Amino acid sequence: MASNSPKSRDYFITINEGAECYEEIENIIQTLKYKLYALIKHDKDVLRTENEETGELIETPKKTHYHLMVELENPISFNSMQNKFKGA
Repeated sequence: MASNSPKSRDYFITINEGAECYEEIENIIQTLKYKLYALIKHDKDVLRTENEETGELIETPKKTHYHLMVELENPISFNSMQNKFKGA
């Protein structure tokens, strides 16, 4: 059965701590037929909000997460990529 999922060679993925694939990101990347990729770990991001009563700026650490950009040799469907990076 044909998939209605669009195909692409280029994917930009955010993988949050706790995602099913989180501990295996680099292993999963190695299974892809890629031209190039960039993987960046964000472990110092903060969410800035303002206390409505005091006006004080509150910084709350965000969960550690990765940003992945990958260019594949051949296009694959969005569903296929989603299945490789479960929970991303």
